[in-house]
Amino acid sequence: WGAKKFKHGDEFITGVFSQRDIRKGELLCSVHRFAQLSDDTLDAMSFVRLGVRLEQKLARLSLFLIREQHRSVSRWTPYISIVREHDVSNVPIMYVNTPRFDALSADVRESVTKQYHTLVRLYTATKKLFRHMAIPLSLGVQCDDGSIGSKRARCSLETLNTIYSWDEFL
Repeated sequence: WGAKKFKHGDEFITGVFSQRDIRKGELLCSVHRFAQLSDDTLDAMSFVRLGVRLEQKLARLSLFLIREQHRSVSRWTPYISIVREHDVSNVPIMYVNTPRFDALSADVRESVTKQYHTLVRLYTATKKLFRHMAIPLSLGVQCDDGSIGSKRARCSLETLNTIYSWDEFL
């Protein structure tokens, strides 16, 4: 197998292809557990536990990605930068409070509104935990006083509110 650029409309996209038939059950790729971002690996990296509900798992992943993006050194930087460069302007949830939202069909508007309100509730609940999560959220992040957050030194709540803003969370 390999990666190749394919013409799709006016753009070139990268895709994966096989040079031979693939047998059912054949192992194509193996990724070590600690190279994956999942609840298990977040727990193993001693990131703070927020609970077991799905929304909280999503919050934990979001907070982890934001923290790693703001760290001066992170093994996740190359991967996070790819995600951050991805254009999300055509994702319907980004249409909320814009003229584009009104152009959506009624059923899509309803679905997007539910998703948006779920994100707002999740973000609001997460922000309430900042005081209790200041140390794990500060690890490796440059604080407002120029120091780097550690297990003994945490950033101020003002800095955390700036780093973990709604725009970053979304």
